[in-house]
Amino acid sequence: QLSLLGSIFTNLLLVMGCAFLAGGLKHSEQTFNKQGVSLNAGLLLLSVVALILPATLQATKTNSDSEGNALHISRISSAFLLV
Repeated sequence: QLSLLGSIFTNLLLVMGCAFLAGGLKHSEQTFNKQGVSLNAGLLLLSVVALILPATLQATKTNSDSEGNALHISRISSAFLLV
């Protein structure tokens, strides 16, 4: 899960930041595709939620079977990430 999150962070933040910097050096004003920005933001949000939900459940230990619940939620979020 962490390598998936690292890959998404690298692609969205590092590559996009370098593109902003390079574009800002060459052009004084830039325009961006709104659909691309919303898609990248949605993917970032989905990956963060998919990692936070099982970790929060396991950290709070709300049920006596929190390990099983965390594993179940982790598998469901992994299925959403694959789709």
